[in-house]
Amino acid sequence: YNTGLYLESLAVELVVLAIWKKALDICSTWLPPISEGELPQSSSVNESIIACGDTGLSQTTEQEINFSDRLSASLWAKRGFIVAVDRADKLSCHIQNMDGAVEMPDAMEIIFQEALLIGTNGA
Repeated sequence: YNTGLYLESLAVELVVLAIWKKALDICSTWLPPISEGELPQSSSVNESIIACGDTGLSQTTEQEINFSDRLSASLWAKRGFIVAVDRADKLSCHIQNMDGAVEMPDAMEIIFQEALLIGTNGA
């Protein structure tokens, strides 16, 4: 994104979005259904829900997540999904005026090549 490779960034972001979606699906199987009008007991849960609209996941937020608590993990996944949707939306704005004949790059190949480069540099 920072180098202007918007189409490549969108391809990778769509993969990230699919991963967050899968995380949300998994979390939804963990949680019991909440009946209409029923609110979670904890006020910290309510604060987390309000923070859900925050598009930045700071390190302090990530450190406060208790992954053994199903509700906390679910809220974390929801925030991650929202951030990914926002990023994909911003990227789509950059590519709206592109030539319609441009082919979408293979995101998995981009991820593989980047991982290979990082591994090679690390070795």
